Amino acid sequence: MAPEGMALDLEAHQLSAVGFNYMGQMHQVTGNESIVLADLSLGEEINPDFERPHKLDFFTVVSQGVLEGKIYYNLHQYEQATIKQLVNTYKTKLSTIITHCMNKETSDFTPADYGNSQLTLEELDSITSALNKKFKK
Repeated sequence: MAPEGMALDLEAHQLSAVGFNYMGQMHQVTGNESIVLADLSLGEEINPDFERPHKLDFFTVVSQGVLEGKIYYNLHQYEQATIKQLVNTYKTKLSTIITHCMNKETSDFTPADYGNSQLTLEELDSITSALNKKFKK
């Protein structure tokens, strides 16, 4: 029996069913650069026997101004038609979010925008409110 306080909460250690990985922006190098991106396939990206930590893994990257993505899933767990429906819904919802963001007249900020990932949104709102009151006088 484990000492008091040492028992593991297994539910807290389970991974989520869906993983999202944004790889950033990749720019095509042009001119007389020594490194350029090739248009060749790299083949298998991972060992086919690799056991994924998530049931679905979304990988996205922006390349030449276009968002590209891949979804990895277990072929024995999901039907291709289900994944196609998921992709179509994902595209629709993402387009809705992009349209919303592009039509906003003001910007929203998070603690990470100020280099502080430990600050909560509520704390940031409190600080912002206090600063707005001070500088509007």
